[in-house]
Amino acid sequence: MNFRKFDTLAERFAKAGSKEDREKILFAAESWANGQEDGDSDVYVKIMKTALDTGKEGLEKEIVRVEKMMENKSSDKVREKLTKKRNVLNSFRVKTEL
Repeated sequence: MNFRKFDTLAERFAKAGSKEDREKILFAAESWANGQEDGDSDVYVKIMKTALDTGKEGLEKEIVRVEKMMENKSSDKVREKLTKKRNVLNSFRVKTEL
């Protein structure tokens, strides 16, 4: 799976100037995710959907939450899943506001 296109969409999503622009980017991400079998691309879509409602503050809270969970979880499988989610969340971090 090539996540570069999803990372690019995440950055464009974070930089988008309006909710309408973010909805268009979400639509593109959903279209690409539908063609994937791995399920990891769905994480990007879920985060975009949440960010439409919560904005940058919601993303920052989710990053903190995931990092706290990583500190407390010892299972390798859980840590791997949380690491992927944290990496996806970091794709949404840019200098501009949501």
